[in-house]
Amino acid sequence: MTQSEGVQQCAPSFQNRRIIMDPRMNRILQNRDKMLIGIDDTFQFNCNQCGKCCMNREDILCTPKDVFRISKKLGISTYDFIKKYCDSYLGDTSHMPIVRIVPHDAAGHCPLLENNKCVVHECKPVVCAMYPIGRTICIDTSVKNSKDMNVKDIEFLFTHPIRCGKTETHTVREWLTQFGIPIEDEYFIQWHKTISILSPLIQKAITKIRVDSMNQILNIIFVKLYMDYDLEQDFFPQFIANRDMMIKMLNDLPIHGGEQDG
Repeated sequence: MTQSEGVQQCAPSFQNRRIIMDPRMNRILQNRDKMLIGIDDTFQFNCNQCGKCCMNREDILCTPKDVFRISKKLGISTYDFIKKYCDSYLGDTSHMPIVRIVPHDAAGHCPLLENNKCVVHECKPVVCAMYPIGRTICIDTSVKNSKDMNVKDIEFLFTHPIRCGKTETHTVREWLTQFGIPIEDEYFIQWHKTISILSPLIQKAITKIRVDSMNQILNIIFVKLYMDYDLEQDFFPQFIANRDMMIKMLNDLPIHGGEQDG
């Protein structure tokens, strides 16, 4: 079986699958303005590797870059990583394929946690590496080129974490830098730009194309965005090529008026 055939077989059926919002995510959305924190503002936190922040989490979402880096670290294909550790579904509003790491036991432990330590610590999902800091970005859909998007569009949130003993003072800038996360993160911008472009194209297609055909299209998008990579090559150029291919595919769909495809 080729890698391409393997990832195609791994692609899920997205029909009627929608994200169930995790209570923590709901709390963040409801209290977003209160959680905003500046890049040089301070916050109190200390990690004593108790593993508590790796338990009972339904919201560990992986970007394509996360999937790529973790798969490479584990020495397995993107196909095998997603099949073994994750599930996938459609975002409720974006209708974009989403990949999340699934807790593996009744206690809600992350499957990548062993003896309270992350086995992929050096390349853990960015949402984990940044904890207790989160980030959001405001996309102006009238902006056609991501280079026109200023870094001021990226906002940071302090999520008021689980207490882990004595706290230490950090700035957001220092916290991100120590984990190798760029302040001006081009991939973060490009990923959200990708969502802002693909999402309306997908939503339009869903209203025009019959279910079985649309499910095939969603599977292709899922595979190309998350799985179809050569782990021995640089990630970013492959991501951009895959993204542009998906945009072209959706723009080329024969959607006419209110009719479904035949």
